[in-house]
Amino acid sequence: MSPPLHIRIWDVNVKRQQSQVIFVKSRVPGGKTAITAASYSADGKLIAAGGGDGALRVWGSGGPFLKPIHTIESAHLPGSTTTSVIFSPNSSILATRATDDTVKLWDLRRPTNPLATAPNLPTFFEEASVAFSPSARYLITGTSVKKNEGSGHLVVLDADTLKVVEDIEVGPGSVVRCAWHPKINQILCGMGDGAVQILYDPERSRAGVMLAVVKKKKVRAVDDIDFTIQIINPHALPMYREELPGTGKRKREKIRADPKASRKPDMPLSGPGRGGKQGTNVTMHIMKTIMRDTTRDEDPRDAILKYAEEAAENPYWVAPAYKKNQPDTKYTERVYEDEDEDAIRAAAEAKKRKK
Repeated sequence: MSPPLHIRIWDVNVKRQQSQVIFVKSRVPGGKTAITAASYSADGKLIAAGGGDGALRVWGSGGPFLKPIHTIESAHLPGSTTTSVIFSPNSSILATRATDDTVKLWDLRRPTNPLATAPNLPTFFEEASVAFSPSARYLITGTSVKKNEGSGHLVVLDADTLKVVEDIEVGPGSVVRCAWHPKINQILCGMGDGAVQILYDPERSRAGVMLAVVKKKKVRAVDDIDFTIQIINPHALPMYREELPGTGKRKREKIRADPKASRKPDMPLSGPGRGGKQGTNVTMHIMKTIMRDTTRDEDPRDAILKYAEEAAENPYWVAPAYKKNQPDTKYTERVYEDEDEDAIRAAAEAKKRKK
């Protein structure tokens, strides 16, 4: 987006409707220049603007805006960008900042030459600002540094001579914008990396950032437990994550249809041979035909007599032990079918003897 070639004045009470437009004419080839900074005076009677051609222009706020009342063609180096224009509280002094690494003071009663110039204040930003202190005794501006090559500085200048009063290292990166708040007496610095640094005086500043700075650190109780636990999910790391090709709708549908890529669980069995596995009917058939145990269905006597002939021809367990000392097999002549009957019979014989 290119900078505007004119200045628009808006009435804050009327939304989306501009009040006036100031068209700026330049002496550069083409007669056009970008307006990079503009400001109202404290009393609201003047409008000042700086352009990309290094010129400084001042109009009366009451119009007409056909021609500036003051034009300083070479306020800054031609081709440099005026990044900030600001009036003093009494509206008689004008301070300007530009990318030619200078800050200049102008007296609007004699605007031919600057009252003072502060050189060697590098800036790489077209938003770099300059600001008056609440008492108008000082001017503040920031300096820029290349990335990872040092820290930006806040430079405090004397408002009459532009001599350096203080040079404060603010932090890593460039100091772009700065403002000195009149009520809380604190300096705010906008950094090139998006951070905001605030400078204050413990004795003269009040409220603002001091409400947080002077707050005492909470004393932890003995029973306070720190639940800050680092949870590491290994599958979230790139080295464990499987990179899937593409993220479009068709790719996702294709991956979803692939059971391996989508990690689809095995479906329950509902019939023989489905999904590469045998169903319940086939399994039961194998158990009945191939792996069937028939010992429960046979008569024990018949099952033992199957091995009678083999045991007689090739005795292995009992017969070899008595082969030398008892070659003839002896069997008992009495079969004890019931020991209770023997006891009753013996008792009866004993009773007869007594008689």
